[in-house]
Amino acid sequence: MGTALKENVLRRSRRQPASQQKSTTEKNVEKSTPISDNDSESEVDELMETDDSDSSDSEEADNVKSARENKQRKKRVVKTTLPESPSDGFQELDEEDDIHSLYGQLLAHNLTLDNIIEEWVEKYKGPEKMDAVHDLVNFITRSCGTKEKVDPKAIEDDDYIVEALQNLEKKIASDRYTEYPIASKLRVFKTLKTDLIAFWKKLIEECQYDIIYDGLLIETLQEWLATMSSSTFRPFRHTATMIALNLISALSTVANRAFQEKKIANRQLGAERRKTSSGNATERLKMLEEKSKTLANKETRLNGYIKHYLDSVFVHRSRDVEAIIRTECIKHLGEWMEQYPSHFLDNNYLRYMGWALNDKSSHVRAESIKSIIALYDREANATKMEPFMQRFKNRMIEMALYEVDQPIRIQAIRLCVSLAENSILEPNECTELGALVFSDLPKVRNAITPLIHLTLENNYVNPKLEEAKAKAATLPPTRSTGGRTRGVASETEVDQNAIQFKCLATILLEYSKASQVVKKPKSNTEADDSESVDNGMELDTRSDPIQQSADKLSIDPRSKSVSNDEDSRIAQAISSLVPAIPILGEWKALVDFLLKDYSTAASTESDASNSLQQYYQLTDDEEYVLIEALVAVVTLCVDSPAERRTKSKKKTAADEETKNNVSRYIAQMLTRLMSKYAADANKIAKILILPQLISLSAYTDLRMPKAYEQLLEDVKKMFVRHTTSQVHLNAALAIKRLTSFESMALATEASLNEFRDELAILFKRNFADKDLQTTKLSENDVHTFTIALSRYQRIIEVMDITDMFEESFSKDNLNVQVVHLLLERGKLGHPEETVMVISAATILFQYLAWKSYQVLADTSSVPSTKLVAIRNDIVHTLTDLALNNELSQAVDSIRRLSFQMFVDLHWLFSNEQFKSIRSADGSSLMLRSAPNLQVSASQYVEQELDKWGQIYSTQENEDDSDDDETRENNEQISSLLSDPKKQYELLTPIAAFAKAILLGVFDTHLAVKVIKRYRTLGPELDEAIKAMIFSIKDNLNTVPDSKVAQDTLSMYFDALKESQLDKPLQLARLLAGSIKAADSDPFHKTSPDHLTDKIHIAGVTYCISKAGGYSKINNQESKATCLKFFKVLTVFSPLLTRARDVAKIRRQIDSLMEEHGLTVEADGKDWDAYTAYLSSIDTVLQKKGLRYDSSNKVNTGSNQRHLIDVDQNLPEEIERLQPQVVDVDDGSDEESDDERLQRKSKASKLSQRGIKRKADTSSKQDAKQIRLSRMVEK
Repeated sequence: MGTALKENVLRRSRRQPASQQKSTTEKNVEKSTPISDNDSESEVDELMETDDSDSSDSEEADNVKSARENKQRKKRVVKTTLPESPSDGFQELDEEDDIHSLYGQLLAHNLTLDNIIEEWVEKYKGPEKMDAVHDLVNFITRSCGTKEKVDPKAIEDDDYIVEALQNLEKKIASDRYTEYPIASKLRVFKTLKTDLIAFWKKLIEECQYDIIYDGLLIETLQEWLATMSSSTFRPFRHTATMIALNLISALSTVANRAFQEKKIANRQLGAERRKTSSGNATERLKMLEEKSKTLANKETRLNGYIKHYLDSVFVHRSRDVEAIIRTECIKHLGEWMEQYPSHFLDNNYLRYMGWALNDKSSHVRAESIKSIIALYDREANATKMEPFMQRFKNRMIEMALYEVDQPIRIQAIRLCVSLAENSILEPNECTELGALVFSDLPKVRNAITPLIHLTLENNYVNPKLEEAKAKAATLPPTRSTGGRTRGVASETEVDQNAIQFKCLATILLEYSKASQVVKKPKSNTEADDSESVDNGMELDTRSDPIQQSADKLSIDPRSKSVSNDEDSRIAQAISSLVPAIPILGEWKALVDFLLKDYSTAASTESDASNSLQQYYQLTDDEEYVLIEALVAVVTLCVDSPAERRTKSKKKTAADEETKNNVSRYIAQMLTRLMSKYAADANKIAKILILPQLISLSAYTDLRMPKAYEQLLEDVKKMFVRHTTSQVHLNAALAIKRLTSFESMALATEASLNEFRDELAILFKRNFADKDLQTTKLSENDVHTFTIALSRYQRIIEVMDITDMFEESFSKDNLNVQVVHLLLERGKLGHPEETVMVISAATILFQYLAWKSYQVLADTSSVPSTKLVAIRNDIVHTLTDLALNNELSQAVDSIRRLSFQMFVDLHWLFSNEQFKSIRSADGSSLMLRSAPNLQVSASQYVEQELDKWGQIYSTQENEDDSDDDETRENNEQISSLLSDPKKQYELLTPIAAFAKAILLGVFDTHLAVKVIKRYRTLGPELDEAIKAMIFSIKDNLNTVPDSKVAQDTLSMYFDALKESQLDKPLQLARLLAGSIKAADSDPFHKTSPDHLTDKIHIAGVTYCISKAGGYSKINNQESKATCLKFFKVLTVFSPLLTRARDVAKIRRQIDSLMEEHGLTVEADGKDWDAYTAYLSSIDTVLQKKGLRYDSSNKVNTGSNQRHLIDVDQNLPEEIERLQPQVVDVDDGSDEESDDERLQRKSKASKLSQRGIKRKADTSSKQDAKQIRLSRMVEK
C-alpha cells in the first residue's frame, strides 16, 4: 500500500492541469434536458442518537462505547436510519461501516463537526491514508443520494473514475429519483446542506497547513468533483458543483490569508533591507526572505488549485441548463470576490457577473445584481470595477427601465444611482432613468429619487446659483430710499429658493417629456414558458381599466367628496420626491414664490434687480408644474395617509400641528392665488383643489369669516365663468366642501340659495328659444349646450340640485325633460353632439339616483306620478340608444354608456324596498328587466365582443401586411389598445353585462356569452372574465338546494361546451378554481349533488352522446374530438368527495356506452382522455378502500350496490369514527378494592361525560359524528 501510495502521489504531481482533461460525460451536460426533481411528500423518521468511533484511545469514544453496552444490557434496540435514494426516502443502517461513515455521522449528529474532521484527519495522517480518501469520495457519492459505494481501485487510478460513476448510475437507474438530499424538503435533510458546506470549509481549514499541499487530497477531490459535475445525472452534477464551489471558497480564504501574510512579510523585508548595509545579510533578513518565498510559493500553489477547480467546474456549470446550479455559481463568485479580491476582482471573473445579467432566470439575475452592488459599494473596489461597469452599463440601465421582476428592478435602479454618483452615466442616460419618477410603481419612483436629487443639485441648481452669483457680483451698487449707498450683496442677493424651485420645475418637465418616449428593450433573447420572456424585460404597465369598471359610475350621490380623478403624474412624482429633495419641504416659500410676479415687463424694481429676473422667471409650463407640486405637498401635509395611523401619539400630534400651520397659511393666501390664476383654466383647476384639502377651521381660528365668504364667491365665479369640465368638477367639489362646514352654515346658506337660483336662470338662458328637436343643431348651439350641460353634470354629481331640475322650463316641460330631449338627440347619430348627449345622460342618471335616495330616506312620502313617468321615459330612451338598432343610429360611445346606465338603473330600482312604494296613481317604482331585453342585451354584448375580436386579431396580424393603408389602420388600432382610457371604453359594455349578472339584473345563464370567449380575445378580456367568474362564484354556496347554484353550474357547463375546441381546458381550470375558492368557506359548500349532476353527469352525457352520433355515421375524426372533452371533465374530478357520486357517474357512463353501442378500443389513442377521466374519479374510491363493479346490475337504483369493499377498510373507517370507548377492565389480578372503586367511579364519570357530549353533538355540529351518521345511514 505504501509503494502504491507513493507512486500515486508522484503521478498526481506530474499531472497536467485539469482544464485540459475533458471528462467523457461532460460533452452533453451544458445543453442537456433538465432532469425533473419533483418534491416528494413522504416523511422520514428522524435519526436516533447513536455513536461508533474508530478512535479507541479517545475518552469520548470510551464514553460512547460504555453507553452502548449499557443500552445492550437493558435490551433497548436503537434503530438508526439514513436517507437512501429518494425512491423510498430512507435506508436502514444495519451495516457497521455505514453507520460510522462520514455521511452517517454528519446526518446523525452523534459527534460534533470538529470531532468528525479530527478523526478523519487522524486516519489520513496514519497508515490508512488511501482508506481515508476512499471514505471522503464515498461521502460525496452518499451526499448525492446513492447508497452504492465506490470501487477502491478508482481512488488509486484516475482512469477508473468515469467507469465507477457509470456503474453507480446504472445501479440506481431503476430507482425513480424524485429528489436528492441537498434538494430534498424532507425534515431529515433540513440541515444537511448547511452541514455539508460547513464540513468542507472546516476540512480545508483543518488541512490548510500541510495536507492540502501533499499532492493527493486536493487533486483527488478535483478529479472526482470535476467528473461528477459534468454528469448528466442531476443529483451528481448539482451536489458535486455545490461541494466544489465551497471548496473554492475555503481555498480562497486560505489563499487570501497567505496573500496578506506575504504583503506583510514583503513590507518587513523591504524595511529590513533598508536597515541592513549592502553585503551584510543578517539572520533576520535571511529569515524574512525565506518566509516571503515560502508564502509566495504557498499562494502560487493555492491559486493553481483554485484555477483548476474554476476551469473544470465553475466555467462549465455557470452555463448549466439548471437555473439553481447557475445561481449557486454566481452567488459563490460574489463571495470569492469579497473573500479574495486581489485575485478574483478582475475583468476575467467580473465578466461572468455581467453575462449573468442576461440570464433567463430571475434568480440568477437577482444574485448577480446583488453581488455587484455589494462589491461596488466598497470604495476600494470602485476603481477596479470601472472597466466592468462601463462595459455592462447599458445592460444595467436596461434592467432598471424594463425588468419585470420588481425587486431586481429596484436593485438595478440602486446600482444605476451608484453609477451616477461615480460619474459613469451620461446626462442623457440620467434623463432616461430620471423619467422613472413618473412610473406607476411607487417603489420604482422611490428608488430613483436619489438619482434625481443628485442630478438636480449637480446639473441644474449649482450651475445656476454660481451663474446668478457671478452676475450679481458684476452689478453696480444701488442706493436706498434714504440716499445712502449699500453693498451689492444686500441689495442684489440671489434668491436661492427661487432658483431651486425653477430648476425643479425644469427637470420635471424634461423627465416628463422623456417618459413619453416609448422604448423597447434591447435584448431579444427568447425564453421558455417557465422563465421570464425577453430576459425578464417588459415596458411599464399602466393601471388596469377593467378593474375600475365596476366603480366608474357612483350610484350613491353622497359618495363624492374629494376629486377622485386619477392622480396626476407630476403629483405622484412629487409625493416620492418630498423625502429626498429638501426644497419641497419649504411649502411656505413655494406659495410666496408662486405669488410673486417675476415678469420683466411688470417689474418695478431697480435695474440691478431686474437683471436677475431671468433666473427666477417661470414659463407657463413650469408655473403649472409648481402649482401641481404645491397641491401635492399640501396633500401630504394635511391628508394623513393610512400608514400614519401606526405612528406614535407624539408623531401624530406633530402631524396635526403641521396640518394646522399649512391650513392657516393657505387660508390667508388662497384668495390671492385664485385672483392671480383665475384666467388660466388649467392652473385654476389645480388651485381649486386646495379648499378641498385644508382644514376649514383655520378661518374660524384666524377670525376670517369675510375671507371665507369671499372664497365661496370666488369659487362660484370660477364655476360659472370657465368652460372647462375639470374646472367645473373641482369648483363643484369646493362649493360642496365650503357649504358643508357647519361653523359657517349661516354665512353660506344664503349664498348657496343664490347659487341655485343663478343655475336655474342660467339654464333657461342657455336653452330658451331653442328648437331641441330639429334635425341639425348649429355648431354654436352644440358648443353652448355642451358647456352648459357640463356645468350641471359636475354639480349634480356632488350636490343634490334636483329641485332646480323640477322647476318649469315652459308650459309643458320641466327642466329635467329638456335634458331628456337632448338625450333623445343621441338617436340621430351626430358625432359632434356626442359629448353633449353623454352629459345629458349622466345628468339624468344622477337625477334619478338622487330621487331614489330621497324616496328611500323618507319612505312615508308618496313619490309623484311625474317621477315614475320621467323614470320610465329615461329607461326607454336608454334602451333604444343601446339595444334598438332600428330606432337608433347612436354612435358607439353613446351606445356603450347608455347600456351601462341601462344596467345601473335596473339595479338601482330593483331594490325590494321599492316594491311597496307606489305613486299616487298606484304605479310602482320597482323595475325589472324583461326577458326579451335580457336577450337583446346579450346579443349586443356579443356584437361588442366580435368588434373587440376583430381589433385583437388585427393587432396580432399587423406585421403580415405590407399595404400602406392597412399598416396605417393597424397603427391606429395599436394606439387604441395602448390607451387605457380607450380600452376602458371598449370594455365598458362587457363590464356592465358582468355587473348585471352578478347583481341579479340579468339571468346567470347569459354569462355563457362572455365566459365562452376566455383565452380568445386577449389578456384584457381574460382579466374581465376572471373577475366575472370569481364574482359569480358566490352564487355556488348560497344554500344547499338553491336554484341559483344549479343555474350557475349549468352556465359553467354550457360555457365549456360552446368555447372553442382548443380553449375549454384552460376555461375548465378557471371554473374549477372558482368552485374550489367558493368552497373555502367552511360553512357554505357547493352542493356535491349539483356538482355531480350539472358538470359530470351533464358532461359525460354530452360527450358520449355526441361521440355515439358520429360513430354511427363513421366520422372518426369528429368522434375523437368529442372524446377529448373528457380532458375537461378530468379537471373537475378533484372536486368529487363522495363515493356514491362516483358510482352515479360510472352508472351513467355504462348506460350511455351501452345505449350508443360504444366500446373502448384497446389500442386507440382516442380513448386516452376517457380512460384518464375514469382513473381520476376512481381515486375517490381508492381513498375509501372501494372499487366500482360494473358487472353488478342488481338494484341499479342504488349507487352503493356498485361499490365493493376492496381491502375491508370501510368497517374499520366506521369503527374509527365511533366515539372512543374506555376499557375500564385491564384484567389485573393485583388491583385492590379501593383502586377498583376509584377506577369504576372514574369510568362512570367518563361515561356520563361521553353521554352528555353525544347529546350535544347535534347542536354543536360535530363533524365526525355527522360523517359517521351519514355513512351508517347510507
